Amino acid sequence: MTLLDRYGEVLVQDGMSAFGFGAHDNSAEIMALQYNIITLYTKTPDAYKDFFDKQDIPRVEQCVTAWDTFTEMMPGECTCVEVDNKTIFSLPQELKKRGLYFAERR
Repeated sequence: MTLLDRYGEVLVQDGMSAFGFGAHDNSAEIMALQYNIITLYTKTPDAYKDFFDKQDIPRVEQCVTAWDTFTEMMPGECTCVEVDNKTIFSLPQELKKRGLYFAERR
């Protein structure tokens, strides 16, 4: 939560990034993907209900996302943002000491 409190705006608002957090003790992983899609991979989803409620993220089995609206004539667009002189490209080096690493560029 500390990382999200400090860098959440650049991570969430940036259209070019996807990021996630994993737990070693129970193999749970939460991913924030493009177009504000949040995915939780876990064997115990009810354990995370309070987290999602606090973030105002509803639990749904199926939802319509931006991806469902794209066509060849109306493609999506992603742009890089800068917040407090930081971009997603500057975060890995800044947070390297805390264990953040650059996974891949696609």
